[in-house]
Formats: sequence, C-alpha cells, structure tokens
Amino acid sequence: MTCKVDGCLRGKMARGLCPTHYRRLRRYGDPLGTKSGEPQMQQHVDAPAGGVLYDPEIWVRVPGLHCREVSTHGRIRIAPTTVKTVSGVVKTLSRRLCHTKLSQHGYPVIGVNGRPIFVHRCVALAFCKGYEEGLHVNHKDGRKRNNRPENLEWVTNAENVRHAHFVLGVHRRERK
Repeated sequence: MTCKVDGCLRGKMARGLCPTHYRRLRRYGDPLGTKSGEPQMQQHVDAPAGGVLYDPEIWVRVPGLHCREVSTHGRIRIAPTTVKTVSGVVKTLSRRLCHTKLSQHGYPVIGVNGRPIFVHRCVALAFCKGYEEGLHVNHKDGRKRNNRPENLEWVTNAENVRHAHFVLGVHRRERK
C-alpha cells in the first residue's frame, strides 16, 4: 500500500498518507504543504474575494536584547552576528530560531545569558506602542502562547488583573 498523494511511492502510515505527507497535513492543513520558510497562505474571515489572506512574517531587532530579532508571528531568532572566541578565532553565527521553554506559569521564555526572557515582552517591546517603566503585557485573548502583536497590549498591574477577572473569568485561588 502506497501513499495516496499522486507520485509518492512511500508506504502509508495514517489516513492513507506516508509519514512526510501526514506531517505536512497536520502542520499546514494540506499534505502538499511547503517545507520552505515562506509564510503560509491562510483562510481568514476578513480575506478579500478568493478567501485567502497573505500574512507575511516581519522581523525586527529586539530593543535592549543583543543579537535577537522578534517577528510579527511571535517568534524569536538569533540575528546573524560575528563574534571573537577566547582563542581569537572570528566566527560568524548564522540566523536561527531560539528554542523556547514554558515558564512555571505557562508563558514561553528563551534563555539569554542564563536568565529567562519572556517572549511576549520582547514582541510587545518591538511592536506595541505605549511602553513605560512598570507596565505589564496583557494577552487580550487570554492565551499565553499567542504572542502576535495584535494580541498584546501594555497595561498596569491593576488593569491586567481586572482583565483576567472580568473579561476572561479567571478568579484568584482561595488561600488556606
């Protein structure tokens, strides 16, 4: 039994697809989805006639964070840079995505010089206006992993708590 995609002769795994086409189906919604780094065409409610909206990924340097770039899709990568090693050799580091982990509260973080940096804060610093010292970043939809700029805003701590309680329905736990 072979994959149901025309021209593919590999054995099928699930849904009649080989492992490669099945992975593309899960990742992009189409077994013929591309592997290139190009942004995918997405169905969108506000799309023009034809039903497809192109959502390009724009990269900007993160203010105050050495050699890091952040995108409008909420991803962080290391910018290409040249460094001098301890032995005196000059190396050029290529561009690559930063590996993210989840903090104990469920927010994506990256490690920079041994300390955790919140991804949503980097995106807000780069793309959201209104930053002042002491402000917090609020996720408008309440999803901690949705770090797109249109979902983030700068708010005070009180506004953040009020949003969580009244808009999202999150209630503080009772103390024992």
